[in-house]
Amino acid sequence: MNSGTAGRPRTARRLGVAALLAAGALGASAATAAAAPSLTVTPASDLDPAAPNELAVRGTGFTADVIGTRFGVYVAVSAVVGETILTDGASARLFPRFAMPTGAFNATVTANRRFVDGETEVDCRVTECTVRAWLAHDNPTPENTLATHPLAFAAPTEPPVTPPVKPPVTPPTPVAEVSPTSNLNRDGASTITVRGSGFPTGLYVSLTAVVDGQVITDRATARSVHRGGLTPEDLLNADGSFTTSLTINPTFTSGTTTVDCRVTQCAISTWRERTNPTVESLWTSAPISFAPETVPPPPPPNGPQATVTKVKVQLLGRKRVARVGFVTCKVDCAVKAPKAVKVKIGKKRYTAAVIAPKNAKAGKRFQVRVRLTKAGAKALAGRRAKVAVNVKVTADGKTETKKVTATVKAKKAKKVVKKKAAAKKKAATKKQAAAKR
Repeated sequence: MNSGTAGRPRTARRLGVAALLAAGALGASAATAAAAPSLTVTPASDLDPAAPNELAVRGTGFTADVIGTRFGVYVAVSAVVGETILTDGASARLFPRFAMPTGAFNATVTANRRFVDGETEVDCRVTECTVRAWLAHDNPTPENTLATHPLAFAAPTEPPVTPPVKPPVTPPTPVAEVSPTSNLNRDGASTITVRGSGFPTGLYVSLTAVVDGQVITDRATARSVHRGGLTPEDLLNADGSFTTSLTINPTFTSGTTTVDCRVTQCAISTWRERTNPTVESLWTSAPISFAPETVPPPPPPNGPQATVTKVKVQLLGRKRVARVGFVTCKVDCAVKAPKAVKVKIGKKRYTAAVIAPKNAKAGKRFQVRVRLTKAGAKALAGRRAKVAVNVKVTADGKTETKKVTATVKAKKAKKVVKKKAAAKKKAATKKQAAAKR
């Protein structure tokens, strides 16, 4: 438990609050001691070097004036190695301020001859060990230590046995399975599940990004997974496995740096607890991505939905049909034309049927035609007449009316009357000639 490392206090991370109100009732004395904080440890000497030792620890003088605004007091077996205070996390206990109204507590602390903090092993037969009380939630330092009590272990009753040399064991490689990793919510929170295996010690799980070679972490959503975790999501199992979850957003801020994971590549990463992450020290790192931005459909085109193409003077066909014009829709459209229109020929008006489709494809022009009645076609012979048809076009929910106009004409009728008169005259001449004979 190096006191200089960043993050939560080592004992708090290793045990969380699992040791809160731990073994041994917090039986405080009825009278409040005015003396400085002190520890009484029984037994404190001639401890068994080969087995765990149950120590009865009583603390007094840990009043509100001493603790101040801090949460409470940690108590654990400790040793000073160099300038670092190391502690046995397995022995640690936490006593909150509110549980010590008189400034006193009773607890049972387990002391072993050897303990490990981080990567350092301590032998209390070689290095002096103590029961230490310090302010929570911090790593122990000389400044925040409130009281200590020395411990002494008895000499081994048997000569030391040189353990056999064991072949080096290759530790398992930490592996983390992250799900989901793609198509995450680009506009809000996403919940990600992380399943790990092969982790040798406690770890952090966090949303990260590498900016200018530095690993930036989202501390607001990070998880501390360790042995002794209070909840299943904080617990590192004995076999190095865990299952936890993170709820992340597409952006996060760390210090003065804001990261947008929709622009910068982000990942769900793991690294050893009580250390600051670097690119090299990350155990695992799974890249994640967010859903693409949704592009709204283009708005309906402004202006006319359809255009009219005029035609030249149209000659009435054999079936009394003439083209009035063309209409082109910009998009697929519905067409509604009147069944008939009136056409003025000479001084009279005649009915003409309208011929037009009911639907039209985008960009495809369609014809608007009229068919005159026999009487109208006869009246049009040798003349011209103007035809106008109002066509309603509906596209993208918008309806507009297009006026299609054209001039139609018809050929002059053959002079059948003159031919009949000539034939009649010829017949009369033949009759007169026959009568003279």
